[in-house]
Amino acid sequence: MDESTVPRWQRVWAQLPREVRGQLVKLLLVCLLFGILLLMYASVMLFAGGVRLVQWLQEQPSPYAVMDDRYFTHCLDQVEALHQAAVELQRRENTPGVASDSAYASWHSRSLRFERDCSGRHWPGQGVPESPVDWLSHLGLTAQDWPASVPTRADE
Repeated sequence: MDESTVPRWQRVWAQLPREVRGQLVKLLLVCLLFGILLLMYASVMLFAGGVRLVQWLQEQPSPYAVMDDRYFTHCLDQVEALHQAAVELQRRENTPGVASDSAYASWHSRSLRFERDCSGRHWPGQGVPESPVDWLSHLGLTAQDWPASVPTRADE
């Protein structure tokens, strides 16, 4: 083969000792593996940042001075889940068996969680509603949308 047709890097490569070439190949593989791991880490961080951005964009502005927007949005999510559990409990009220027990357990645990986290009893005199029915207006619902046969709190 004519020396002028061989690329320069191949001529330099051929002049290197065999052990140096082996070390360079290993170094190249390590760098390639590190680059792949770095790309995976960057993609996970980008995804996590995107999730946080979406959460921030979905936050509802809090009308209560004692509650920041993130916590207010958390409470709205709890009220919505509690309302859905109450509707499901009313729907399965006369159903015997596991379905009604499961609906009651779901409503009861969500009701206790709401009382613990979002009830206005934690912020007396600040205008934060105590009952989940009073929160329904923030979801675009009225008090009449709460199932009549389901109490608003677990201790009622």
